[in-house]
Amino acid sequence: MGKKCLLDMLRVKLSFILLFLLSEIAFSCPPFLYDELGNVIDVKHKFSRIVSLAPAITETLFAIGAGSRVVGVTLFDNYPKEVERIFKVGDFSNPNLERVISVKPDLVLGISNLHFRLMKRIKEFGISCYTFKLYDTFEELYAMIDALGKITGNEREANLLIGELKERIKGIEDRGKALKAHPKVFLALWDSPLATIGRRSYIHEVIRIAGGFSITSDLEAYFPIYSIERLILGDPDIILVAGGNGGMGLSRDRLLKALSGKGIRAVERGNVYEIDGDLIFRLSPRIVEGIGILYKVFERWAGKD
Repeated sequence: MGKKCLLDMLRVKLSFILLFLLSEIAFSCPPFLYDELGNVIDVKHKFSRIVSLAPAITETLFAIGAGSRVVGVTLFDNYPKEVERIFKVGDFSNPNLERVISVKPDLVLGISNLHFRLMKRIKEFGISCYTFKLYDTFEELYAMIDALGKITGNEREANLLIGELKERIKGIEDRGKALKAHPKVFLALWDSPLATIGRRSYIHEVIRIAGGFSITSDLEAYFPIYSIERLILGDPDIILVAGGNGGMGLSRDRLLKALSGKGIRAVERGNVYEIDGDLIFRLSPRIVEGIGILYKVFERWAGKD
């Protein structure tokens, strides 16, 4: 056997050894998740006492079968019904540090742009923290479900949920596209002053999927003030009010009092609808229910007009 053949065989053997070592390293090193605040989670660790600082996170944990591990939620959590008996750690926007620590969590989950200061303090107690970005796009919802599946070990359930949501949303979107007319839509958050949603909100996408067009999708601010004069010029076909716990306290009746007699066509024609704010302002798996409700509103309008 020549020297060249021996060298070739040696290279092949070394290649196999290198591949083996790399595979061993890959399987022996635990996978990690990193959030945008720099928090790191070892997904091989089994977390058994979770505090959720956002209703959307809580709903998702229950949706993937990890609800039994939740030991703390906010006062704004109201779904599913099991959360009624879970310890409350304070408001959604300002949870109480002492109450969070008191339930001895091994993991606290929150929203990156809202809970970053609190998370920094919680980490000082040696508690793992992880945050999600949940305010711009549907991809953030899917990313949260995927991450929670990995964190809880319920990856199969998370993947099934993502697939189901995408399928249901696609079905509504197809029906929305097929509407014989597509309404111009204005979403009212408050009446005095009149406030709405800006272009960076995922709710414009919710309205689009359901078959409508948001007339405020070009506004820069997250929650811009909107004048009555501009609303008249925008001439929406439908005005939506986000009511219930998920809204900001504005009701259909209150908005009608503020807008009546102003020459707004949607008001004069009775096309002002109140929907459950929890179903559109929470970027959780239940968002598909909110989209479905909006589609039915738009379908009714298209058939009437």
